[in-house]
Amino acid sequence: MSIVNKKYQITTDFLEKVMNKTGKWFNGKGGGKTFEENFILNYPNIYQIDKTLFVSLLNSSLKKFNITTPYQKAHFLAQCFHESAGFESTLEFSSGINYEPDVHKDAIKNGNTKKGDGSKYKGRGLIQLTWKNNYIKFSKYEGVDFVANSDLIAQNMKYSIDVSCWFWSFNGGIYKKYNANGDINILIDNEKDNVTLVTKAVNGGRSGLEHRISIFNKIKEEWELE
Repeated sequence: MSIVNKKYQITTDFLEKVMNKTGKWFNGKGGGKTFEENFILNYPNIYQIDKTLFVSLLNSSLKKFNITTPYQKAHFLAQCFHESAGFESTLEFSSGINYEPDVHKDAIKNGNTKKGDGSKYKGRGLIQLTWKNNYIKFSKYEGVDFVANSDLIAQNMKYSIDVSCWFWSFNGGIYKKYNANGDINILIDNEKDNVTLVTKAVNGGRSGLEHRISIFNKIKEEWELE
């Protein structure tokens, strides 16, 4: 590893420092008592996962999906930390009822055509994959049937990280700007400090923008990025 690459290495100590989160990770906290109890019961391989293992899986997936420059990694980490409720969960806190075909105006065009599809295809992963059509796309890429067993994504940390990297590289919400075609890295390469733009590509709006910016800036400071 070169001196430059080593400087921008993601380690447990680095993540604890920039995210101000020591102690156990992925406790299921933030979604209420019932969610936390169900998380402990139903996601035993995620609950309080060994940090060294998590960082190893993270670095491997970042390399696999070519999220490698310091700015790309800084943005990715900031978005993942916010979307996962601060490394607490690999699935959305809500029930998913808002994604039902009789509730959400875009449900049917996104593949949620039957009652129950909302909860089955709610957000999962560090960056939460939502909608049946996206589960179909990731299933084809990964070679695993997440359509039939959607919860596999939230139950297995490798899949939770992989789906986030896959989304980042191939399925981000901005296509026309800079001809990104869903590749968030292209947005970053053109506007390296634009957390607002990256956030729009991740979740379609500005939700939690201040927190995402805060984490991004802490990483920039630690890595001495200009």
